Amino acid sequence: MSSTDSDEVALPSGSLPVTSSESSKPPAVPGSNWDDPVATTSLDNTLMSPLMAAASAAWDGFVVLVWAVPFVLLAVLFAVRVHRSRHFGIGSELITSGQCFRLFSELCQRLRIRRKIDLREHSRPIIPLTCGMFQPTIVLPELANDWDQPMQPSVLLHELTHIRRRDVFWLLVGRLACTMYWFHPLVWFALRQLRQCSEHACDAAVIDAGERASDYAEQLLEVARLCNASHTLSLSAAMVDDNSLQHRVESLFDKNRSHAPIKRATGVMWLLTCSAVLAVVASLHSVRMTRRNRDRQPQNKPWIAKGCPNGLTVWKHSRCRGKFKQGRFLA
Repeated sequence: MSSTDSDEVALPSGSLPVTSSESSKPPAVPGSNWDDPVATTSLDNTLMSPLMAAASAAWDGFVVLVWAVPFVLLAVLFAVRVHRSRHFGIGSELITSGQCFRLFSELCQRLRIRRKIDLREHSRPIIPLTCGMFQPTIVLPELANDWDQPMQPSVLLHELTHIRRRDVFWLLVGRLACTMYWFHPLVWFALRQLRQCSEHACDAAVIDAGERASDYAEQLLEVARLCNASHTLSLSAAMVDDNSLQHRVESLFDKNRSHAPIKRATGVMWLLTCSAVLAVVASLHSVRMTRRNRDRQPQNKPWIAKGCPNGLTVWKHSRCRGKFKQGRFLA
């Protein structure tokens, strides 16, 4: 037998079945595990992380744009309202004498209000209102001089209670919150409730001063009939609002509703309780966001395979995954 014949090896006549999945696999390397699910996940995360980052950045930009357009419009509208509120007293005249001014001074002393307050009279038939955060101003219509004796004290006491409670400041804060969080319906609902609660508190102060509920209800209706609500300011505390007038009149005759003012200790207790609840909610939200950001971080750790020679091209599911060099995967 020749040397050539000795090198030949007889093979069986039948062909061995070869599956398509096995034929597409690369040659096995001792000590390596190509079907490791952890390794596959690491590879997929490494390749998909740039695409996910780009998609996330595009989505964040779209969300910011959707929020910014209404925010800019509301911010401009808010600036216009502030400008109107500051210049609203140009068409009014400062009241420094008369029966209305003497009654105003007596009520300020009774309520122990030491702030400087301007009492003005407007030529238009406006609804009595309070405006100005740093310089409080009560603006009355010109026809207020013709009101009877019980009506003038009720109107002035109502507006002075707004100043004592600093309702104009809180309405300004509410408007700012609505400008920032315009997309949240609860913020607008809270602003509406803030207005209603401030009016109910001032009505309760008038009733607590000795005015009968029936007489005060007639005075509110008389003010709404004689004055024009279109001349009011959105950043002011007006005495009458067409949207809440019916509810206010009904609440005056509600026997289950207390008209006594809330004590300072009760208010402090509610404030501390709400602050504690907000602190807990904020801490839980911070923990949840930290966990979410940690879970979203891409897994950029290289995949290490034991026994993998340098420069070997790695194939997985008929796709080239890169090469190994010095025991680490190079994408």
